[in-house]
Amino acid sequence: MYRNNDINLIKKIKKNKSSCDLELKELVNRHSGIYLEMVNKYTSGSAENLHSMKDDLINDKEYNIYKAALRYDESRKVKFSTFLGNEARWICLNTFNRSPSRKECTPLDALMNTFASEDLEKSLTQKDILDKIFSITKQSKDERVYKIFKIRYQPSNKNKLTPWSTVSESINLSIQGTINLHNKTISSIKEVLQKEI
Repeated sequence: MYRNNDINLIKKIKKNKSSCDLELKELVNRHSGIYLEMVNKYTSGSAENLHSMKDDLINDKEYNIYKAALRYDESRKVKFSTFLGNEARWICLNTFNRSPSRKECTPLDALMNTFASEDLEKSLTQKDILDKIFSITKQSKDERVYKIFKIRYQPSNKNKLTPWSTVSESINLSIQGTINLHNKTISSIKEVLQKEI
């Protein structure tokens, strides 16, 4: 039922772009949670640029949900909430990748930002955390996990994160499959690190 209501709202938004305030408000009320969940997930950490980026993404919530509604394709049989979650994730990652202060952020800094927390930083040194991360990935039953982390976060000659397309090609997996495996491993590593503090 929610899916059909979402589709009806989205159709009205697409048809009346200049006068769709009520429909957009309803869509935003229904789906702000998933959008904010993604923003919080992908902008967590102690780096100052992440706080600024998070504020900007929260302030642009209605606009980003509106843009997602315009891009939504109901023929793909995906719920709008799922589509919006993926859109929000990509918005966060793209915003981070384009951030001017990101140029000063090395691949290892980016990895550390994923696990940054005051409690963790009080308990373990950055080197200890990195050693633990790579030890966990190396011990994984799935050999691709270590390769993903090694390729993604090893400093390149331009000192940038290796693109997901390059990482996925090197392990012979789709980009989305690679990201999913990466994110699943991140969750496991966070659990292990939480036990250390």
